[in-house]
Amino acid sequence: MSPQTSSVENGSPSCAWVTYPHEVRNPQRADIESEFTLRGLEPPYEIVVDEFEAVTRFISEAMENMDEAEKDRINTQIADELVDFLSGEQSRHN
Repeated sequence: MSPQTSSVENGSPSCAWVTYPHEVRNPQRADIESEFTLRGLEPPYEIVVDEFEAVTRFISEAMENMDEAEKDRINTQIADELVDFLSGEQSRHN
């Protein structure tokens, strides 16, 4: 955690979210984000700016070192996951 996280109250949704900001598929994170939604709040993105920038740099460097076939495979996987996500969102609203 970055030094900014010391101002986040233990046990709060913000504290829990800061603990898992990059773990998109973590069920605990989904619960935390639901809590923010129920309260009409946004997750405290400003607290984890350094962590998100580090992840972004890592991904950018990894992408630069991939061959085109690997990039195509990943793009296909991302597209498939997006279709699955959007299908799930649509079925929740019906």
